[in-house]
Formats: sequence, structure tokens, C-alpha cells
Amino acid sequence: MRLGLLCQGSRGDCQPYVALGLELERQGFEVRVFTNVTHTKFVRSFGLRCEGVFFDFQGVMERKDVQDALSTGNLFKYMKEIMIVENEDFPKFFPHFWSCMSAFAP
Repeated sequence: MRLGLLCQGSRGDCQPYVALGLELERQGFEVRVFTNVTHTKFVRSFGLRCEGVFFDFQGVMERKDVQDALSTGNLFKYMKEIMIVENEDFPKFFPHFWSCMSAFAP
């Protein structure tokens, strides 16, 4: 059985999916992780198949508007800035994600 794991966010957001993917493979599933382009090398280092289908999270974290939001300590302001980026990048990344997920055919 094929299983696609979809995760986006920081490396810390991605790490639990690596553990989950490894256990699912051990249980006999064919797993592919769909995550940010920033995390593909990390995920693949564990032997999992991976597609980078979302924005460069590290690049986003370096943006001035995101850094300014982080400096306030206000989680909601930070999340608002991340959502702005996600909304801007969605038209670019969704077709690639859909193509990769469809080709994998979980």
C-alpha cells in the first residue's frame, strides 16, 4: 500500500513525519514525503523518498517581515506573515505538488 505524507513548515515540523515514515516503511508501506524544498535533503538522509513541493522555508524565515514578526514574540503576527507567503506561493507550488502526488498515486 502506498502512503503520501504531506508536511510543511520548519524542520521541527518535518521531523515527526520522518519518524512516522520510517515506521510505516518498516510495517510494509511504500511511503513518500511531500514537504518544503528546504527539507528534502534532510528527509532523504534517512532513506525516505521525498518530493520538495512547497516553498523554501529557510528563505522565508530570513525575510525582514517575518523576522520583524518573530521579534515581537507574537505568534499570531508571525503566523500571519507565513500565511501571506503561503498564499503568494500557492499558485506556483500546487500544480507541482498535484503532479507529484498524482504520479505517486497513493
